[in-house]
Amino acid sequence: MTDRDQQAAWDQDGFFITRNLLTAEEVELLGRIARADIRLRADASVRDDGEGRAVSLRVRNELQDDIYSTISRSRRIVSVMEQLLGGEVYHYHHKLIFKDRQTAGAWAWHQDYGYWYDYACLYPLLASCLIAVDPATRDNGCLQVLAGSHRMGRIEHGIKGDQTGADPERVAAIEQQLETVHVTLDPGDAIFFHCNLLHRSDANTTPDPRWALICCYNAARNNPYRQIRHPQYTPLETVADEQVLAAGREHLSRLAPSGTPLPPLPASPSTGVPFPRRFAPRPGESDSNWSASPRPVDPRPSITSATGSTRDSTGRWATCRVDATRTTTPTGYCPIRPASSCSECSTVRPTRRAWERPLSSKTPRPRRSPPGWLATPPEPAITTTF
Repeated sequence: MTDRDQQAAWDQDGFFITRNLLTAEEVELLGRIARADIRLRADASVRDDGEGRAVSLRVRNELQDDIYSTISRSRRIVSVMEQLLGGEVYHYHHKLIFKDRQTAGAWAWHQDYGYWYDYACLYPLLASCLIAVDPATRDNGCLQVLAGSHRMGRIEHGIKGDQTGADPERVAAIEQQLETVHVTLDPGDAIFFHCNLLHRSDANTTPDPRWALICCYNAARNNPYRQIRHPQYTPLETVADEQVLAAGREHLSRLAPSGTPLPPLPASPSTGVPFPRRFAPRPGESDSNWSASPRPVDPRPSITSATGSTRDSTGRWATCRVDATRTTTPTGYCPIRPASSCSECSTVRPTRRAWERPLSSKTPRPRRSPPGWLATPPEPAITTTF
């Protein structure tokens, strides 16, 4: 697609798709890093979709020395954003969306400017680039857009679950007039879209994950008139596209202990896409019941099989009732949701490390574990159903 074609699609539809924005090697590296990055997932927030499911995401305002930031600064994206927004742009934020297999919730119809408006941006001079880490299909909840809806301006938004959604009555009327486009993407493909474009996604009920990296930009001349959530204008130093691979290899080397390369991820039988990396067993525990050799990924006291289950103290396997990829530990605690509520796994909002809070208020609360990732918690009664 030429620059002229991109601009025409942007003006008419509010979006366009770029195939192979990231090379096969770059997106494979991005996926391996994201799934091995335990801190990234541990710091994720959870948004209830109002329909009994939830979506996890990790937002970062700061640019760091990692592959996510390098992609956000790459010339291949920034130059397009400058063309679309008509001048200098700066990094607004970037985020990883974790649409986990079988359990991830939906996103309601919304415009990004529906809530960025409240972040002191006077004009809708913002745009996003969503890059597929995994295949995005209709079945696993790919992005849906209402082509041309950006030309209607900002729509009133309200709260739906933990999300901000557009006025459903108005959206229903718009759906009668505009085409709904399902944005199916292969890993490395991307969609550039306007901040007023209405978009949503369905829940992921398939056995395959759908993760995505979204890089967001604001026009320099649209600097927020006050500091509120996302950053104000800071000159963006772009990097050559070739730096993505170099930054990714450096990032991966930091995640692998003692320079040991991480082994390849197990692949989904239906798509061949790697599953999220499982945790390593606890020190001294037999690995005979695992389908693959232990991987030096997470020293926390949680054990997860390649099929997304965990083994309790009796040797049985248990799966979190909310999210099969967000499983319980041997002591019955959720290892991934240390700072958010889990309506099925816990009756309270955890404020400490995951294993310091019981599954249910009926379960006696254990004494505090010693500090540090390698602390082994006491064994409370297991309330998970098998």
